[in-house]
Amino acid sequence: MGEDNFSQNTAVNKIKRPWYKTGVGIVFLGFVSLILLVSVTFAGFVSYYAWQLKYGDAEKLVQQFSTEKFTQDPGLAISGDADIAEKDLNKYIRDHNPVWGQGDKPVTIISFIDFECPFCLESYPIFKSVTSKYKPIVKVVFKHLPLENLHPGAEMSANAAACADEQDKFWDYYDGLFLDNNHAQVGLTGLAEKIGLNSQNFTACLGTKKYQKNINQDLTDAVELGLIGTPTYFVNGYKVEGALGAEQWEQIILQAYNN
Repeated sequence: MGEDNFSQNTAVNKIKRPWYKTGVGIVFLGFVSLILLVSVTFAGFVSYYAWQLKYGDAEKLVQQFSTEKFTQDPGLAISGDADIAEKDLNKYIRDHNPVWGQGDKPVTIISFIDFECPFCLESYPIFKSVTSKYKPIVKVVFKHLPLENLHPGAEMSANAAACADEQDKFWDYYDGLFLDNNHAQVGLTGLAEKIGLNSQNFTACLGTKKYQKNINQDLTDAVELGLIGTPTYFVNGYKVEGALGAEQWEQIILQAYNN
């Protein structure tokens, strides 16, 4: 009988547990499960993002790319009209607004800019580079939004740019204002000379604020559209606020183009 018990115990001891029930097996399976979970989650995110980029809601994509790099004016926030969904943005493209990229383009970007805004300055080289890259499909409409109460001198810079536009040199002057931080009146006149403007005509234009009425119209448009600061862009009707990175801008432009 003792021998029988010994034989039974020996037989039981020889039965091995399945590998997945061992300590090592459990740890291994847990690790594999974690990898699979992460992979599936990542794949789902990529698929969703790709779908949104091509077929999805452009407004959601644009909201995702809004940024804190944005100068807010409380006065605009108080007086602004928040309901802009049904407004026809084309009516805000005025005859006096400079346009980069002539002709009918599938992507129109209306930009509200303050030449003294630090975030407009930060946005400038990236925005210029990306819009140049997509020049065949992009048109940029410039509108003034000088926040004089926050950035003293912004209104004078806006007037100077408008006077440069009178001589068909707006975009050269636009580049110069962002590349040269000396925006005092002497600097504004010096920039005019640098890009080949008629200095006498420019000085007379700037001294009388000849185009202040047009700048005021852009400010009124900004209030009607519910803008609260700079830089603000409308890409085929969808609002984008703040200084964005190049990749973000490319995705927004392609989203607008695909729609």
